[in-house]
Amino acid sequence: MHKKVSIFLDYFASSKKCAAAINLVIAAIVITPLCGLLFQCGCNWPWNGLNDFCNYYHPEAIHKCPWCSSLVSGLFSCSISILAGIWVSISDFPSTTGKTLISRLFSGFFAFLIMAALTAIIAAYLQDYPEGIGGLVVNNLA
Repeated sequence: MHKKVSIFLDYFASSKKCAAAINLVIAAIVITPLCGLLFQCGCNWPWNGLNDFCNYYHPEAIHKCPWCSSLVSGLFSCSISILAGIWVSISDFPSTTGKTLISRLFSGFFAFLIMAALTAIIAAYLQDYPEGIGGLVVNNLA
């Protein structure tokens, strides 16, 4: 019985499905504090209030977080970023073919971060959000 369990765990640990599942969990946890980092809006880790301190909830805030204030922008950006990370972690690129679970996780997480930054720049630019990463783009193009 123990040998069958061991074979199953070995297969699962080295599979693309495991890399995709772990990347999904990591991205789901990291996406809100990443929002806070990219937009300087107040979003934080799930155990530190999540989006309770986001400027979206402050009526006196002149500029509102692009991901939190626009359902389309937030869902699109987050979905594209998470899917990019999963896709890279399960794809057979030359850099990931035959590689370990760890290399697939790092590749997928890096793709997630890059796509999140790119979609954050686009969302901030389209909504004229001058803080965080968007401020670098909006202020330099204006």
